[in-house]
Amino acid sequence: SKDRLTQYLRAFQLRRELYRKPGRKALKHAVKATL
Repeated sequence: SKDRLTQYLRAFQLRRELYRKPGRKALKHAVKATL
């Protein structure tokens, strides 16, 4: 369904961003994204 797709895409995008950022920044970004 479309709802699941947007969640999946968001998670995928987040994971991609995390790989680009070093340690602490990535963690901060992840926490901010989930809130």
